[in-house]
Amino acid sequence: MSCTTIDFKKGQTFNGVATYAPEAGWPADLSGVAIESALLDARNKKHYFDITLNSPTVFTMRSDVTEEWHVGTAYWDIKFSEGGVVFYSETVRLAIIPNVTPNNS
Repeated sequence: MSCTTIDFKKGQTFNGVATYAPEAGWPADLSGVAIESALLDARNKKHYFDITLNSPTVFTMRSDVTEEWHVGTAYWDIKFSEGGVVFYSETVRLAIIPNVTPNNS
């Protein structure tokens, strides 16, 4: 299995919308499922996303503080849990690219 790699420029807002597609043994939808998601940057610092459930099968992950992400290869996944059972998304690699004009907000 290969790991998808995506380029992402440091300092811009991360706003990812995901559609839940259950695998065998997973809940039919996200009703009652806890969702967590974090990015592990090149310095092994975790950055957590704010999660918003938009519908029983669609959710948004957002971070407005990507200026703190270290340039280099980062890893990102999504953790789902329900009733003590934990399952994960595929792991995605992000190539964090430096910004030339810093985001000072």
